[in-house]
Amino acid sequence: MLNGSKTFISNGGWAEIFTVFAQTEVVGSDGTKKDKVTAFIVERSFGGVTHGKPESKLGIKGSNTCEVFFENTPVPLENVLGGVGEGFKVAMNILNNGRFGLGAGSGSVIKHMIGLVSEHALQRKQFGRTLSEFGLIKEKFANMELDAYALESMVYMTTGMIDRGDKDW
Repeated sequence: MLNGSKTFISNGGWAEIFTVFAQTEVVGSDGTKKDKVTAFIVERSFGGVTHGKPESKLGIKGSNTCEVFFENTPVPLENVLGGVGEGFKVAMNILNNGRFGLGAGSGSVIKHMIGLVSEHALQRKQFGRTLSEFGLIKEKFANMELDAYALESMVYMTTGMIDRGDKDW
């Protein structure tokens, strides 16, 4: 049974399925009891799941962000992710994958931005020449390309490490 609440939940008023991290009592091999994080998949249809009013935010208004309440919400054992007390590992895995995705996406944005500034430098004229003809501008473009290449290389290397199943990436 899950009891408690979570604040600032993205799409909390609309979602039908939630990934919930909650403290659970775990008995260690030595018999001691500890509170550890466990990850659960909770469906609204399980019952006991309600939500508060949407938060008034300055941005990201397309996401219904609100508090979600769990009152005697039954969660089947097969909906535990990674095992009881193993939620911290699950959370770190999710965060690591998210961080990797953000870095990989940034590489795509950087390449797009280089294309936009290149177009500007080829069209904009100063002192009778296009910006692309000035040495300092050429150097800036070279540095941007180097950074983009380095980031892309890191993404490929990290992807390979993930695909191989390396633990430290």
